[in-house]
Amino acid sequence: MLERYVPPHVVANREGDVIYYSGGTGSYLEAPPGRPNRSLIAMARKGLRLPLRSALHEAIEKGRTATRDAVALEGDEHTDFVKLTVEPMREDEGETLYLVVFTEIRAPAAQEETSAEGRKRGAPDPSLGHLERELRDLRERFQSMAEEYETAIEELKSSNEEMVSVNEELQSTNEELETSKEELQSVNEELQTVNHELTVKIDELDRANSDLKNLYDSTDIATIFLDRDLMVRSFTPAVTRIFNLIRSDRGRPLTDIAHQLKYAQLAEDVQQMFATQQRVERRVDRSDGSAHYMVRVLPYRTSADKIEGAVLTFTDVSDLVRSQEQHRVLVAERKDGSTTSSARP
Repeated sequence: MLERYVPPHVVANREGDVIYYSGGTGSYLEAPPGRPNRSLIAMARKGLRLPLRSALHEAIEKGRTATRDAVALEGDEHTDFVKLTVEPMREDEGETLYLVVFTEIRAPAAQEETSAEGRKRGAPDPSLGHLERELRDLRERFQSMAEEYETAIEELKSSNEEMVSVNEELQSTNEELETSKEELQSVNEELQTVNHELTVKIDELDRANSDLKNLYDSTDIATIFLDRDLMVRSFTPAVTRIFNLIRSDRGRPLTDIAHQLKYAQLAEDVQQMFATQQRVERRVDRSDGSAHYMVRVLPYRTSADKIEGAVLTFTDVSDLVRSQEQHRVLVAERKDGSTTSSARP
């Protein structure tokens, strides 16, 4: 029933793009040359474009049904007449669609009478032919203007779409730049916070180094700090009286440094401390016998309680050794004196 009794029709949107075709529209619409196009005006046959454009514009602007009666559709041998009806249909997701109906009608009465009179007279009217030629020329001009206008509209549409695309890209780029700016600001704030924390730690480290240097300079206990490979990490000034150490010796093995001690067991005591993780104590003498030292080998522990080296301290006990020797001499002399007294009668 729809194919047989319903007139040909199409459904278009506000831009004039066809979104639905019925059967039988081939007499009124044809594909234009070039790229595929859904524009209703571009597909309209000769004679339909101007009235179809004006009817569609009227329906869009006024929001009501627009009709065009007795629109001439010129063919190869005769002229057909069609009634155009453009009716707003419904709201589809906020967009109004338009139903365009093509209804074939008979020629108007005036046209039939003119044809009949011409047949009766048997000769065409020269003025009427001239008017018809002028009318045909005007139609062709209007058709040409309409096509040029159509082309301009399509170009403007294309340019507008490109501008919209460029604008969207610029907006996207701007959003990315804004996001990058916010991220950079956040990173900058974090860097400023970290920089402040580092500055505070550097100040604390400077103070700790100054305190440690003053402690090294003020103490009279010779101390050497070693790593697990017996490399010299640091030492106090007092140790230079025992080992021939200078500032550039940091990073050298302690066993390569000359010293004035009778201490061949130095490396063994350090290895024993690493094995037992307990302090090792030993009294050693200076090579010339002029001084005596109490050597303590202690583990060097980090803040995580991990042993990463050794600490050697040399305490001068020469006065104590001399006192002990004097004490032994006095004790020996006293014993000798008491023995002599008991041997007399």
